[in-house]
Amino acid sequence: IAEATQTRAPSPLLEVLAARAAAALGREIAVTLAPATPALALAIGELCLEQSEHRAAIAMLRDAVRDPALASEAYRLLAEAHADEPEEALRALDHAGRSGPILARRAALVLDLGDPVRARADAIEALSELADGRDVRASALAMTTLADAQEEQSIPSGDTLASARLLARRAGDLAILARVDALDATRALSRGELGAASAILERVRGPLGVALREHVELLRACKPAPPPTGASVARLVRRARAAASIARDGSRAEVAGASIGLEKRPILRRLLEAFVTARVQQPGLPLAVSDLFAAGWPGERVPPNVQSDRVHASLQALRDLGLRGYIVTLTGGWALDPDRAFQVT
Repeated sequence: IAEATQTRAPSPLLEVLAARAAAALGREIAVTLAPATPALALAIGELCLEQSEHRAAIAMLRDAVRDPALASEAYRLLAEAHADEPEEALRALDHAGRSGPILARRAALVLDLGDPVRARADAIEALSELADGRDVRASALAMTTLADAQEEQSIPSGDTLASARLLARRAGDLAILARVDALDATRALSRGELGAASAILERVRGPLGVALREHVELLRACKPAPPPTGASVARLVRRARAAASIARDGSRAEVAGASIGLEKRPILRRLLEAFVTARVQQPGLPLAVSDLFAAGWPGERVPPNVQSDRVHASLQALRDLGLRGYIVTLTGGWALDPDRAFQVT
């Protein structure tokens, strides 16, 4: 209808409507419209944003903010156009008012910029504004940000995360649900639970899932992770660093808040060093009795039953010192648990 009317009475607004119809039908469109009024600039800017033409959208929306009646919506859209520039997006939202949805978006941006205290306050205010339950998506975003900010401040967030998951499912927003899963996986990683984190991250799609799955594999191999480029991903990766650590030469370990020193116990130190080396080179590779005996008692020649007795007694000693949850029995021998994260120092 817009296209037919356009042939008789050309109008920029009809051109926008025709472009919207084309986009809805899945046809390629070229955004080459010129605004005649702030209202038309807003309509064109929104269309550009839908077509991921962010530069063009920004130019149009800056025209639209000149009209006080349109300014709030134009600034909200301007923040979306600046999705890859959180500082600019936050500046736009500062002019968009303090409605519940805007506060929810603002809280997420503030957290990405490294201020969990302010983000938590904005998220709580957003949830208060959204208490009528009409905007489930904004509530899901605010609740997810609140859980994220709580984790950043070492505040228990289990119940908040469960509420965020419920809201994200009600809203049907897969992006927010992916963020909830990523936060849940990060909590598992901070406890050193690589297997649990991997299972959760199988549900996370897109760049966030890729980045965190790569991080899990680096933790599994005890390799340092390069700093991610995205602010939110970088924050999650930083939080997911393993709390436990074992020296590469086996001389010491820090696990479950306890310090284990093996400098004066050379046999146990060499055994732990062998475990760490195997973990770094081939995570999950078990060391047999013969491997461990060669590492702990280099050059000694004794019968197989003596080797086995010495190795079992030494493994029991390592476990009793605090490594019980780290040294596990696998088919073919023993290894540092491949599903437990720790740093090699």
